[in-house]
Amino acid sequence: MQAISKTAGNNFIAIKKPLKKYSLASFSSNTGIKVFQKDSFVKSNLSFGSQLNKDNLTAQTIARTGYEAFKTKDYQGCIDILDKALEYDTQDAKIYHTKASAQRELGLFKEAIENYTKATEINPNAANSYNLRAYTKLKYAQELAKKDKPASRIMKASAAEDYAKFIALMQKSSSAQRVVKLANAHFSRAKILIDLKNFKEAICDLTSFIELSTQQLKLDPENSKIKNKIGEAHHKKGFCYRLCAKSPYAKEFDNAIEEFTCALEFIPKSANTYYRRAQLYTKRNVKAAIEDLETAVKLAPERPHYWEMLGSLLIISENEEDKQYGYDCIAKAVQLKTKQ
Repeated sequence: MQAISKTAGNNFIAIKKPLKKYSLASFSSNTGIKVFQKDSFVKSNLSFGSQLNKDNLTAQTIARTGYEAFKTKDYQGCIDILDKALEYDTQDAKIYHTKASAQRELGLFKEAIENYTKATEINPNAANSYNLRAYTKLKYAQELAKKDKPASRIMKASAAEDYAKFIALMQKSSSAQRVVKLANAHFSRAKILIDLKNFKEAICDLTSFIELSTQQLKLDPENSKIKNKIGEAHHKKGFCYRLCAKSPYAKEFDNAIEEFTCALEFIPKSANTYYRRAQLYTKRNVKAAIEDLETAVKLAPERPHYWEMLGSLLIISENEEDKQYGYDCIAKAVQLKTKQ
């Protein structure tokens, strides 16, 4: 969509995109240009009422048209219209928020972050702006990672801070979606913290996510999506505890085994969870480790490292049959690696 322009007489604000109809806009079949007339509006199919005078031409009336453009996925059109609205009002958080969302949809992450920031400066309690700014920062971090990894990490850390602000605001909210939104924010923040190797804080967020999601599951016991997400959260907690454990006899080591075991109650077909628990069992209970690895290779026979670890445990067995099977497993791992 082309930018909004004014005519020489300053009587019209024209939007050069004839194919969509927005509220408070009339369509000229002769010029193919949508027109906002500053002195009056002609009622269209989607207009709010009859003729409006000059005093009705406010940022809000223009912005509503921009919001409609966003709903129809005309993101550039939305940006152009909201830019015009901002000429009349630079202190409307919703306009900045919506403009930022349209920019995010177009992949203009840096610009979107700037406008979400303006929204939060105007309204520090704009929870959703913090939430979407965090999401946008993660998208931008992915772009930065290709050319500037330190900057990417800084952007991720900033996203984690935004999720923390969103969580603090949502805890005071009475929204019907409060539990769902809080759970998702905790989970998203935990993933960032794991990437930043802040495992202790990640464990706290994952614990909160599990508690909130368990509340949801009580209301919908057969919801497989929630079950899978809870299982994934337990798996991630196990991973964090494992990396926090300083020895096989540390409390964190026990916690890691417990979390992987809990994960399998929700995601019993997760080969990776059996594999991760087996890694821990190799330090304490080789028999249990072998059992987990045998399950893992059945669930995901295409993964060579499962076969390799299973083989490495079996070849030290005193049982010749087990030892031979161990060599077969290692040969299988080599074969799979060659194919890859």
